[in-house]
Amino acid sequence: MPSSSHFDRAVEASAAESLTEMIMAYRLSQLIHVAARLGIADLLKGGARSCDELASRTGVHPPALYRVLRALASNGIFSETEQGAFELTPLAAPLQIGVPGSLPGLAVMQGEESRWRAWGELLYSVKTGKSAVEHIYGMTNWEWYAQNPDAFERFSEGMAELTRKAIPTPVAAYGFSAHQRVVDVGGGPGELIAAILRQAPHLRGILVELPALIDDARTVLEAAGVADRCELIAGDYFESVPSRGGGRLYPQEHPAWDGRRQGRAGVGKLSRGHDERWAPLLLVIQAIVPSGNEPARIKVSDVLHLVSEGGQERTEAQYRTLFAASGFGVVKIYPASSSFSILEGVRP
Repeated sequence: MPSSSHFDRAVEASAAESLTEMIMAYRLSQLIHVAARLGIADLLKGGARSCDELASRTGVHPPALYRVLRALASNGIFSETEQGAFELTPLAAPLQIGVPGSLPGLAVMQGEESRWRAWGELLYSVKTGKSAVEHIYGMTNWEWYAQNPDAFERFSEGMAELTRKAIPTPVAAYGFSAHQRVVDVGGGPGELIAAILRQAPHLRGILVELPALIDDARTVLEAAGVADRCELIAGDYFESVPSRGGGRLYPQEHPAWDGRRQGRAGVGKLSRGHDERWAPLLLVIQAIVPSGNEPARIKVSDVLHLVSEGGQERTEAQYRTLFAASGFGVVKIYPASSSFSILEGVRP
């Protein structure tokens, strides 16, 4: 029978092995990023292809590509055949464009230089509480994207993929059909408001987003068959949010910026309109940081906001404080999924 000391050493060895994998995880993330940038998964839609053919189609060095794909295959992402070709696996399939659960944009976005450089300066943010992006580039995250439109486009596609995954549960969890008009603040390319308008045929909408995303949103809304019921407004929602047209319902998907800017992002500037009986409802669709030690991806996302724009994810108590500071009270919290909740606030 093994001794307790033998068992303890085995547990320690297992823990060390698990920790080693976590320490090295960034390497696998970059391998996935490269495969997504090259579109390898899309090239394998029709079946296995040799590495030489893949390298020729993507314009890269064949032996180097082989080493990348071999490393990915060892983690279940692609598979090498006995003939030395590579084919799709269930883990590799979401790297295709346009398939259910498609994630190539997310893989590209997360491996961008601006992302890993910001994480590389995490210690700076921990020491100062300030944005690592501003420390590196001398400007805010959004100012940097304004000067780098190609990177902003990749960021937007990555965020759109996350939104597409998250949309069905909050749309099903909340009674949007009880309202007449919805204003989507910072709605990206319009995936969320399109889903809401599809669910409630009588509902009319307004989408407020940066000018760079308005054309993408128009395309999404037209494809969903709801473009005639949604007004598009190009603007900076950090400065103001329109309330014209009787808009009463204001969903916000990612309110993770600092409280001062969040107040300017419409929460503190929503007009009551001409009818004093009118009071806007504010919906925040977001994961709430849970207490305790259970695994929660949102706790890592919280640190991402620290290094990128100095913002944060929030606990329920912190959201209640944020709402109150902007003149809203939290009326109800709707659990939408294991990851997302909907906080409904009303201005008295």
